[in-house]
Amino acid sequence: MDKIISRSTEETAKLAGDILNKIDLEKPVVFLLKGELGGGKTVFVKAIAKAMGVKERVTSPTFILYNSYKTRFKIEDLRFKNGTLLHWDLYRIDDPKELETIGFWEIINRASIVCIEWPERMGKKYLEKIKKEMNVIEISFEYGKKIEERVMSVKING
Repeated sequence: MDKIISRSTEETAKLAGDILNKIDLEKPVVFLLKGELGGGKTVFVKAIAKAMGVKERVTSPTFILYNSYKTRFKIEDLRFKNGTLLHWDLYRIDDPKELETIGFWEIINRASIVCIEWPERMGKKYLEKIKKEMNVIEISFEYGKKIEERVMSVKING
């Protein structure tokens, strides 16, 4: 697992773009984003969205579970086949069965890139399935020594 220190939101954005350029996007990609509140997870998702050409304002979907964004890439850009980015925030999930009720697996299978904040709340069943069937990038965010600093541990499984 690589540890990277970001000293600004701009550095976090650059990291997100660098990761997108390095990964195999033939299969859907899932970013599992762990860390404390205010740790930089949503900042990272905003950077992924920008790198994918999303023009809408990207916000944390804490109260609605997920947001869906269309990318602006041309259809011939095979790296983003269906042009959809999903941003999930599972902070308010108390029981993984809630995800079955809303069709979580079917929803995430419609996207090219999925970002999931608080993935530990989805339970072992979904985590194992995601890791088996998709390219997974796990990123843990920790506070650094300075107020704007974040330490990100990055693990690419795919």
